[in-house]
Amino acid sequence: ERDNAETARRDALALALSNASIVDLEVDQERALLLAVEAVEVTRRADGTVIRAAEEALHRTLQSFRLVQTLDGGSDMVVAPDGAAVVAGDRATIWNTQTGEILASSPASYTATDEDGDPFQQALEGVTAVDVNPDGDPVAMGTADGTVALWDPASDEVIPIQVPGEGQGRQIRDVRFSPDGSLVVWGDEGGFWTAWDLAAGAASHGGRVDVGVADLDVRVAFSPDGSMAAIAGDASAFWDLSGEVIELSPGSTISDLAFRDGSTLLSVDRDGRLAWWNVEAGVQEEDSFDLGDVSPTAVAIDPTGSLTAVGFSNGQIRVLSGEGADLTDLFSLSGHQQAVRSLSFTPESGLLLSTSED
Repeated sequence: ERDNAETARRDALALALSNASIVDLEVDQERALLLAVEAVEVTRRADGTVIRAAEEALHRTLQSFRLVQTLDGGSDMVVAPDGAAVVAGDRATIWNTQTGEILASSPASYTATDEDGDPFQQALEGVTAVDVNPDGDPVAMGTADGTVALWDPASDEVIPIQVPGEGQGRQIRDVRFSPDGSLVVWGDEGGFWTAWDLAAGAASHGGRVDVGVADLDVRVAFSPDGSMAAIAGDASAFWDLSGEVIELSPGSTISDLAFRDGSTLLSVDRDGRLAWWNVEAGVQEEDSFDLGDVSPTAVAIDPTGSLTAVGFSNGQIRVLSGEGADLTDLFSLSGHQQAVRSLSFTPESGLLLSTSED
């Protein structure tokens, strides 16, 4: 009788979650999806069964996910605090994610001075990496010739941090603000990474990770509390902002990484693995999750921490729910023909934004 009562309780909970999912579908697609997934999991985890209402709720929510906008160009992308997309291309461009309207584009050049103090126009094109200050501006940009600069879209002012000669002309592969906006960290194609203190106007830390191959995307990610940064290459490092650097040996070239919370980092590597790392101990937390034979190239976690999106070298995007060994494939998205370069969830609108080599 106890087993029957427990089964009835789970079925009732699954039905309530299913109904809530359908109600939320018109106002919050992402929440509706999470409710539908939980409706399925409530009974599946216990006895392997799924009630029909949960199946129908999940089916309806998945059908609601569709391609909303296609924007031209872009090798990197981040979502600004206001939900706009900042995309790297020939220039940095800010897009309205709902309408596809271009809101602003970075200038093609900025005023610099030569050794004699004379002004000249320095080209600022071929933007390869972007990020947005958590306060909303400025935009940090890295370029193909090794320039790192800050751009204020309101005034169109550009402030160079690193000019091409200082970076030996190495392409900037990733650039990130710390959560408090006080630091900018970037990595280049040579595996060199630099942390720049904006208040001091100088580098506060730096190093190099082994990149192994010339076409590697060096990736940078900050923990939500800003106490630690992760820099990934063939080898990887966790940099505690107090100064300590912890070197790791992931066993394969990491393609991308993202913090789930202050203590857990996700990484995807070229051998098709998704792994979880304990950043305080600098060790892998548990067995990695096998993503299959196609190499993953990008990863993102939604603001709730419940969904994980993974992009692949064939242009596919998979959205998964759960964590660890309990990860579940929810659905796949198509629209790209070539490798996915970056993925970002919008803060509130339930959109997943992607760029690729198309």
